[in-house]
Amino acid sequence: MTVYVENVLFENMMIDGLVLFLVTKTLREKTNWWGIFASSLFGAVFALFSVKIDVDGIFAVAIKLLISLCMAYMLDFRFQKLIKKAMLLFLYTFLFGGFVSFIFSFFGFSTKNGIVLGYASGVPIVGLLVLCLILCFIMFYFLKKLYKKRKIAAFLYDVTLSFRGKTAVLSGFLDTGNTLLDKFGKPVLVLSKNKLNIFFSRDEMLLIAFKKYGSLKVKNAQTINVSSISGSTQMFAFDVDGCLIDGKETNVVVGVYEHKFFKNKGFDAILSTKMLEGNNV
Repeated sequence: MTVYVENVLFENMMIDGLVLFLVTKTLREKTNWWGIFASSLFGAVFALFSVKIDVDGIFAVAIKLLISLCMAYMLDFRFQKLIKKAMLLFLYTFLFGGFVSFIFSFFGFSTKNGIVLGYASGVPIVGLLVLCLILCFIMFYFLKKLYKKRKIAAFLYDVTLSFRGKTAVLSGFLDTGNTLLDKFGKPVLVLSKNKLNIFFSRDEMLLIAFKKYGSLKVKNAQTINVSSISGSTQMFAFDVDGCLIDGKETNVVVGVYEHKFFKNKGFDAILSTKMLEGNNV
């Protein structure tokens, strides 16, 4: 098998850089591009010399774990979260290697698995690497969603709203900082604006957009002043026919907030601790 030095360095730096970037994003740390460059260069140089090392099995895994520790440290030259970074780096490398092996096999490249993945080809396979990148980003997207969902799972509740003969089953997030009450003392369930089309027609949505709340035929239509770190605003609120939180009936007033606040959050509504007390009015 012919080994082209420039191909090994370029392709391994490309792959290692992507994996290191995914590790940084998974841990929600600031991207250190110089650290990613230094670490990926180290990994690529190791891959270059590894063609002379014929090791398989448990020894290959041990060496790969050691290299992962070194690369994790070089990512930002800190010992903070070193083990977590190294394990994520090893995991992503393993998954990415699986993608590469599958694609090589699919396109008929002969491969050798040891410390690194070798292939019998005399030309750069940038096109195949791009395909690997796409697959890796898809994998990262779903892993990130799973990680975020698991992190807030303890604060998520099933919310069933009934209004105008229609029912919507939503996901609500318990926010202990939500102390909003309407003028009658009811707790305010903050709902994403894009969920209103379940209950309101297109014409009514236009009235809401232009803040013509008085023209809507809803009970207890009102505006509630809301203050946050981004400033103060007014929230449109109204009564619904019924609300169940994890199957427990409670009286709430529904306040409507911009959809962009809820985007990619994994929930549709914000609850308060008072709502979990049950029928509170």
